[in-house]
Amino acid sequence: FSLYLPNAENFWFGPLDVLSVVLPASIIIPMLGFILFFVLSEKNKYIFYKILFGLALGLYIQGNYINISYGSGVLDGSDIAWDHYTRYGVLDTSIWIVCLAFPFILLEFLKPKTDKFYKVISYISIFLTVIQIPAFIVQIFSYNPNGNTEFSITKQGMFELSGDENVIIFVLDTLDEEYYSDFITKNPDYTDKLEGFSHYENVIGSGARTFIAVPSMFSGIPFTYSELYSEYKDKIYGDENPLAMMHKSGYDIGLYSETPLFSEKCVDYITNFDSGGAKVGSRTLFANKVFKLTMFKFVPHYLKKYFLMDTSEFDEAIDKAETYAMNSTSDTAFYNDFREQRFTIGDGKKSVRIYHLRGAHKPYRMLNNGDVGNGATVESQVAGNFTRIAEMLKDLKEKGIYDKTTVIITADHGDINLAERPIFLIKEKNSIGKYQTKRESVSLFDLPVFLEHLTGEEDTMNKYGEDIHSLKEGEKRERHFFYNAGVRKADYEIVEYVTTEDAWDTDALREIKSYKDIDGSEVPYSLGTVLRFDSDTTGNRYAVEGFAENSGFSTRLRGAYAKMEIPFYDLPKTGTLNANIRLHSLTKRGLEYIIKANGKEVKHDNIDDKAIGRGISFDIDVNSFDTSKVLALEFEFPTIPDEQMDEELLNRTTTFWLISMKIDK
Repeated sequence: FSLYLPNAENFWFGPLDVLSVVLPASIIIPMLGFILFFVLSEKNKYIFYKILFGLALGLYIQGNYINISYGSGVLDGSDIAWDHYTRYGVLDTSIWIVCLAFPFILLEFLKPKTDKFYKVISYISIFLTVIQIPAFIVQIFSYNPNGNTEFSITKQGMFELSGDENVIIFVLDTLDEEYYSDFITKNPDYTDKLEGFSHYENVIGSGARTFIAVPSMFSGIPFTYSELYSEYKDKIYGDENPLAMMHKSGYDIGLYSETPLFSEKCVDYITNFDSGGAKVGSRTLFANKVFKLTMFKFVPHYLKKYFLMDTSEFDEAIDKAETYAMNSTSDTAFYNDFREQRFTIGDGKKSVRIYHLRGAHKPYRMLNNGDVGNGATVESQVAGNFTRIAEMLKDLKEKGIYDKTTVIITADHGDINLAERPIFLIKEKNSIGKYQTKRESVSLFDLPVFLEHLTGEEDTMNKYGEDIHSLKEGEKRERHFFYNAGVRKADYEIVEYVTTEDAWDTDALREIKSYKDIDGSEVPYSLGTVLRFDSDTTGNRYAVEGFAENSGFSTRLRGAYAKMEIPFYDLPKTGTLNANIRLHSLTKRGLEYIIKANGKEVKHDNIDDKAIGRGISFDIDVNSFDTSKVLALEFEFPTIPDEQMDEELLNRTTTFWLISMKIDK
């Protein structure tokens, strides 16, 4: 625990996971000691007693007082030059010899008074135990969990449906209406598989891209930068959103997507959202890593090499089989899971299953048959998804629940122009007849209204959505669309568009308002604050040069040079600050970089797996600040031509993919 609590932000597991290993060991190991004590002969019993005390004393002193740092980067996969620590090894071994010999020497000194010897040993043991308690309490109160593991999305109930009523929504990322139109034109017979479906071809999305689109299409409330993205999610995923309303009316909801798009508040009403974050899979493997890390701290210098580990080894114990995650091949993995399990009929009366898939998103990996293979294109990716969806629809029919199921096939956003034209197909419960195409002016803001109507309730917070059933073909309607212009820049700028014309009339989209970070670079930085370069963009506000696209997950740096200017709220008078920058795994290995703080070089290295896994750390001398308390942080990339700085930002070479940065004492 003394290792875990101060470093909890760096681990995906929680204190209860540690306790599940430590507590049994804390009971079993002393019990084994007591058993051994009682089965030994009288003479060996007291030898064991003294050895046990000497060993415990050595472990205590080693772990708390005589460990050294072994340089930077220990426990992150770096090797230790053990031959550089010969003098320390001799000193460390000498201390251990004294610890092990201490009870034997003390007994000789107190030999005429053996009872007094055992009292002294007992008092020392109690004292050394008790003095650890205040330090442990301080560590408990300083515990700061990893904020990125507050909840997880599991595979629980992924293909379990109701025998009475179901709603299935396929959200195919980036699947533009034009892509679907091309597919259905080349595969006209596919419509035979879409019995009862209506294809609404005149649809405008709620927003683009994914980080803007998904929350708005399920809540009816767009993100307009009136607060941080994380605060916005907590607000819209409260008790009054359509999914929560469906839960209250008796629907069992399973939603399979990405955690950054949702809030921990969803745990209360979405069945497969788990508040525990990532789960431990193999308890045996996890226990092995816990004790390996512990032993590295407490064993003597010459034994530490046998317990040296990379703390990322804990990732081996994550229960990956139960966690749902989107990645470049997840569509095929999802569909393969379905082929193995098929739909099952559970005990619930009503169920909702929402599957957020990669759809037509790059990189293209899927062939026409839905399998992963070389030569995939956007056309084959689209065809592959519809091939597999047809299998799922067929299974609904074979299970006898097709008529009892509402199926929606849509996308969170399109891909062409402003990505404002997602596909939208719907088969309502008990809908029969041939596939048909409709031209009513539909918006993805109408989806939350549709879901609410299934509950008999209405949410007045959605001012952009209408009842799909009330729309008439040819009737003009004002439709709003919110676009993240920050996709092409470092910061977030949400632009609101409106149109009263058909969706395919892209020239009719009119920009009516822009929403930006109202605080901007004037916000002073407080030590210990995590600056984010994802959807919250609290770090992006300090960007000066070289910051390009913000995907919602990370921000790219481009070109030979980038710069930030960060005003500090307060600084210590002396000493150094430590900065840690986390990078996305897409950052190129082998990339040479130089980081300067207030004009002084503080880091010069190449990107490797360690930098990706543990981040880039460097120290900043407090004396380098002037009276303005502004940190000028510069990133230089020597292998990239300086001439690139004369090019347009998006034409420069991608360098870092920034996720977050933290500066502290």
